[in-house]
Amino acid sequence: MRIVLAFAFAVMTATTATSAAEVAIPERYHGSWQPTEMGTPPGCAANDADIRIRINTNTVDLHEGQCTVREAATQDDNSVQVRSDCGQEDSAWAADEQWSLAPDADGSESYLVIAGRSAATGDYRYVYGRCTE
Repeated sequence: MRIVLAFAFAVMTATTATSAAEVAIPERYHGSWQPTEMGTPPGCAANDADIRIRINTNTVDLHEGQCTVREAATQDDNSVQVRSDCGQEDSAWAADEQWSLAPDADGSESYLVIAGRSAATGDYRYVYGRCTE
């Protein structure tokens, strides 16, 4: 019985690790992003670091927290559906969001729009500007 349980646990762990490793946020979204409004470049000052998010291959770093991406499904050239499990300070939540890249005046993908729905707050839409590092 112990051997069967150990084998089942090993298979579940390997499957979970493989699934998590396969999830990847498209590289175009990677980097540091700061809240702003469309048409307004983000300040990106050193003392603003605590309001930024940092998007990596399969995680999103928040101030004093992180989201682990479960799914990142490309919708079209400029958007991706992202499902993640998040934790920050003493709270945890699941996020199901639509991420879209939007160009600035010169056509570069300088804005990230994240839209979703929260049980606590209802519909939300955040705009972030790309910070160069």
